[in-house]
Amino acid sequence: MEFDPTKDYGNQANKSKFDDNLPAGEYLLAAKFLIMKVAKKSGKDYARILIEVLEGPAKNATFWQFQSMNLEKEGTQKRLGWGCQAMGIKNPFNPADSSQLAEAMLLRPFKAYVNRKRDQQGQYYNDIARFSLPKAKGEINAEEVHILAEHRDRLSAETPRYKDQRSEADSESQRRQDFETAYGDSPPPPTDDDVIPF
Repeated sequence: MEFDPTKDYGNQANKSKFDDNLPAGEYLLAAKFLIMKVAKKSGKDYARILIEVLEGPAKNATFWQFQSMNLEKEGTQKRLGWGCQAMGIKNPFNPADSSQLAEAMLLRPFKAYVNRKRDQQGQYYNDIARFSLPKAKGEINAEEVHILAEHRDRLSAETPRYKDQRSEADSESQRRQDFETAYGDSPPPPTDDDVIPF
């Protein structure tokens, strides 16, 4: 099943509820690495995506974003659509194909409002609360266009990196290895059991 990122997905609600360690606000971000997994409870595909802050005092800070790939759910379609629009993705792709998903979504600068959520164990983690969608022509700031173009050029030299682990068990050691593959010795992301679904 192909996903059409150009469809109108309506307006986004502000889902922000918690305070941040990474201060709440709008950031220039890029998805740097993704891992395709299958949720234990639902058996549906999802992507674990490593997000990096590109500008400002939090530059180079990273967090894991979870994105359901269950296109049967309208909420998943909307969230994926808003993300694609924020990244400027215009060509349809198959989100079940990890290489197509990586090619479409990785290494594209975008703006989004980042906040914190709490997992089932009471631990906080960063989350994209809403995407900053492209502005109308008359509202575009020339400096913003320059900054986005600069990051787009820099990121285009990198190779999209991804792993497809839908057939592998999600052990603690595997999660540690995934994170080290992506970004050194930072702590592992929460498991899919820790995540509050979108």
